[in-house]
Amino acid sequence: MEEKAQSHRIYNQSVDINLDTVKRFWEKRVDKDNLLGSVMLRDHDDIPRQRDVHEKRLLEQILTCREEDVVLDIGCGVGRLADFFAERAGLYQGIDFISQYIEGARQRYVSCPNVVFTEMSALDIREEGLSRQEYDIVVATGLMMYLNDADCEKLMRKLCRLVRKGGRVYLRESVSVVGMRLTLKDFFSDELSVHYSAVYRTIGEYVNYFENCLFANGFRLIKTDLLLTPELGAREETNQAYFYLVRE
Repeated sequence: MEEKAQSHRIYNQSVDINLDTVKRFWEKRVDKDNLLGSVMLRDHDDIPRQRDVHEKRLLEQILTCREEDVVLDIGCGVGRLADFFAERAGLYQGIDFISQYIEGARQRYVSCPNVVFTEMSALDIREEGLSRQEYDIVVATGLMMYLNDADCEKLMRKLCRLVRKGGRVYLRESVSVVGMRLTLKDFFSDELSVHYSAVYRTIGEYVNYFENCLFANGFRLIKTDLLLTPELGAREETNQAYFYLVRE
């Protein structure tokens, strides 16, 4: 039994996870009584709220947001960042492939005229479903860890069409901090009480995506760092990292 469990915890190899399984996992995670905890994979303590506050403070420090800015949030979940941008930008659009999250987000922000939610997969971003052809700010948090390598590269190249010159990109992902990639493939999580799949790339792997897909198109990496402290739930093998890029 132990050998089988170990086979689902894969180090230093590029293996694909099943994206249909990922979608079913998120559909089962929907908890209308604790939406924040359900999207942040922690629903038994106050850590999700603390992480949310911590990240928004970081956004306030590094992301200059103007009243005329148009923002796209890819993989927005329940619209966790909508309140941050609704107060600062002209328009916020969140997209996600889980219909229950989009429905819940729409209900929460029904009185905000500059907030729009659209059911759409990050792997099938369609212009006819977007509010704009280009955006001033694009954000994606906790998204690429659930995508395979080819899909991550596809999304990076999509940014070249979505982000206008002078635009900014904020990405935040769970990453491996043990010097090599860690993939959980149908791994049973005692904490979540369910089989779980995710790819914890290294910071260097994400920088390679930027070099291969973005830098030649005018993007520049301004800042990257780890986000979580031990008090906010940083783990021995994984943490969260943020990447702030500007298109010149």
